[in-house]
Amino acid sequence: MLNSNSRDFSKESSHFLFKGRLAVFVSGFTMLLVQVVLLRELSSLYAVNELIVGVFLSFWMFFAGLGAFVARFFRGFRWQYSGLFPLISGATALMALWWLYLAKEWLLPMGVSPGLSDWIFITALAAFIFCFPTGMMFTWFSAVLSNKSGSRETEGVYMAEQGGSLLAGFLFYLAASFWVNAFTTFSFLVLLNFLTGLYLSAPVRKLFLRGLSVVSLLFVVLLWFVPQYETAREMVLHKSVGHTFFSPHGSVDVVERDGEIDFFKNGNFISGAIVPRKTEELLHPVLLVHPSPRKLLLVNASVGLIPEALKYDSLKVVFLSSDNARIELEKELLELSGKPASRVDFIHADPVNYLEKQSSENYDVVLVGKGIPYNLASTRFFTGSFFALITRHLSPDGILATGGIDYSPLWTSHRQEILMVMHETVNGAFPFLRIWAGEKVFFMGSRQEISNDWWQYHPAVLTENVFLNPDFFPDYLLEGQIEHVRQSLRPNVPENTRVRPVLFQLALHDMGEFWDVKVYWFVVILGALLVAGLVLFRESAKGVFMAGVVLGGMQITLLLFWQLVMGDMFRATGLLFSLFMAGLAVGAWLGRREVLFFSPRFFPALLIILAVLSVSAIPVLDTIGHTWLFPLITIGFVFGFSFIGGAIFVAGLSLHPGSVEKTASVIYAADVAGGALGSFLSAIFFVPFTGMVNTGYLLGMAVLIAGLLMVKRL
Repeated sequence: MLNSNSRDFSKESSHFLFKGRLAVFVSGFTMLLVQVVLLRELSSLYAVNELIVGVFLSFWMFFAGLGAFVARFFRGFRWQYSGLFPLISGATALMALWWLYLAKEWLLPMGVSPGLSDWIFITALAAFIFCFPTGMMFTWFSAVLSNKSGSRETEGVYMAEQGGSLLAGFLFYLAASFWVNAFTTFSFLVLLNFLTGLYLSAPVRKLFLRGLSVVSLLFVVLLWFVPQYETAREMVLHKSVGHTFFSPHGSVDVVERDGEIDFFKNGNFISGAIVPRKTEELLHPVLLVHPSPRKLLLVNASVGLIPEALKYDSLKVVFLSSDNARIELEKELLELSGKPASRVDFIHADPVNYLEKQSSENYDVVLVGKGIPYNLASTRFFTGSFFALITRHLSPDGILATGGIDYSPLWTSHRQEILMVMHETVNGAFPFLRIWAGEKVFFMGSRQEISNDWWQYHPAVLTENVFLNPDFFPDYLLEGQIEHVRQSLRPNVPENTRVRPVLFQLALHDMGEFWDVKVYWFVVILGALLVAGLVLFRESAKGVFMAGVVLGGMQITLLLFWQLVMGDMFRATGLLFSLFMAGLAVGAWLGRREVLFFSPRFFPALLIILAVLSVSAIPVLDTIGHTWLFPLITIGFVFGFSFIGGAIFVAGLSLHPGSVEKTASVIYAADVAGGALGSFLSAIFFVPFTGMVNTGYLLGMAVLIAGLLMVKRL
C-alpha cells in the first residue's frame, strides 16, 4: 500500500481526485439536462399529462440505482478505463432521445393515444438506455478515487454529481430558450462528455488513438450541423416540417403535405383549415347572449377561436397565454383565415399572475377552458379561486363561460361527476348561472341574470355562421337538453380547488383507454417491491430506502402542486430538480462532517424530521398560493427535503458495514430504488386516488414508522 504521507503520492492523489470529481460533475450536469429535456420532449411528442413526470422519474432512479448496484461486481476498478464512462454517457443520451421518436413511429403512429402500458414501456427503455451506464459511473468513481486517495471518497463523488446537476438546473431555468431544441442540446452534451473522456484519458501517447480521437471529435462537432430535429419530426409526422415555434411549454411544428398546412402540438395534429362545426359552438353561445360585447378574454381556450370572434364588428379580442408557441400558432391560424389582426391583442404572460397583479382591465365576456381538463395545466383554470379572480375583471353585465364537455343523453358515472363538479365550482363564484347544452355543455356565470333568448341578438353573426344558428339548434332541442343537464346535477358535490383537484382526479378516471393495465396488478407488484425493499435492504439501508420513497414521492407531489399554482412545471423542473440536488449535496457535506445533528447517531431523528416535512408541505403551501411567498416557500421545502435526504444518505453510509464499493452501491441503490418506488406510487396511485394532501400524510406516516423502528435498533 502506498504511503499516504508521501508528497508525491499526495500530489498524484489530488490530481486524480480533481479529474475524477470533474468527470462526475459533468455527469451530474448531463443527467439533469437529459432528464428535463427528455421530459419536455415527451410532452411535446406524445399526448401525455404531468403524471408522466412521476413515471419517468421512477424509472430514472430505478435504473440509475441498478447500474450503481451492478457496478459493485466489477473487479480491479482501474483508472485507465474511467474515460469510457463520459463517452458512454454522451452517446446514450442521444440514443435515448432517438428512442422516443422511433417508439412514436413504431408503437404509436399518428392518431393513437398512449395508454399506461405505453408510458411504462417507452419511458422505461429511454431511462434504461441512459441511466444504467450512468449509474455505474457513481460506484466506479467512488471505488477508483477511494483506492487512489486511500480514504472513502463516496461523499465527495456524491456532492460533485449534485453540484453538476445544480448548475444545469439553474441554466435551464434562467435560459430555457437555449435548451428548447432537444437535439441541439444533446449534441452539446455529447461534445462536452467527449472532451471530458479525452481529459480523463490524457495523455494519449499512441498515434492511432490520437488520430481516432481527432476523427471522433470532428464527428461530434458535425452533429451540431445535422438537421436532426427536422429529420426526426418528419419521420413520425410523415410531413415536411416548414418551421417550428419553440417554447419551454412545448413546441409547435408547422407541417405541409400536398399543399395543405397543418400544425403539430403536444402529440396532436391541428388543421390549418378552421372547421366551423368544431369552433363555432366553442365560442358563440356566450357571445350571443350578451347584447353588446366589446371586449373578449380567451384563457386556455380551444385553438382557432379568434377568427370566429372577429365576426362581431365591435369586439376586441385579448388572447392570454404563458406559452409563446401557442401564441404563434394562433397568429398563424389568424393569418390563414384572412381576418385582420388589428382588433386582437396577444399577451404573453401567465393568466393567473397577469390577472392577479398586472391587469386592471374589465371584460364583457371571458371564455375559460376547452372541455375536460385532462392535465393540471388546464385544471388550474377550473378552480373556485380562479373563477373568483375572474369576477374582479368582469364588467357589471359581464359573463364567464366555461365547460365544453360533449353532451350525451346517457352520461357515464365519471362524466356526470365531472359535469357536477364544474357546475358546483362555477356556481360557487357567481350568483346567476345559465347552461348551454347543444353538442357541447357550457356553464355561464354572471352577476346579473341572463334571461334573453339564445337567438335574440347579433342576427348578422347568425347569418354568417355555418353551424351554430337556430336552424341547426332549434329552441325546443336546446331546452330539452338543458333540462336533461339540470336533472343530471346532484347536491353536495365538492368544489374543485388547488389542494383538492377533484376535477383532475375524475378526468383521469374518465380516460378509459389510458388505463389499459388493471390497477390491481400494480397494487400487487408495487406492494411486493416495497416489501422486497424492506426485506433485502438491511441495517441502515432500510432507513435510506424508506427515506428514498418519501423523497421521490414528495418531489413529484411538490412538482404537481407547483403546476397547479404556477403553471410552468416543465420550465421549473430544472430549477426545482437542481435545488433538490443542491440540498442533497449540502446535507451530505454536513453529514460527512457531523455538524450538529447531522451525524449517524441522529439517523432516526432525521427520518422523523422528514415525516414532519411530508405532512406539512402541501397544507402550508396552499395557504400562500398566488402570493409572492409561494415560490420561495416551495423552494424552501424542496431544499429542506433534499437537505435532510442528503444527511440520511451519508448517515446510512457510515452505519452500513462493508467495503467502500459494497457500501456505496448498496446505499446508493437503496436510495434511488426507494425514490423510484415513491415517484411511481405518487404519480399513478396516491395523487390520482387520494389527492395531494393525503399523499403527504401517507408518505409522512410511512417514514415516521421507519424512524421510530430505527430508534429501537440504534
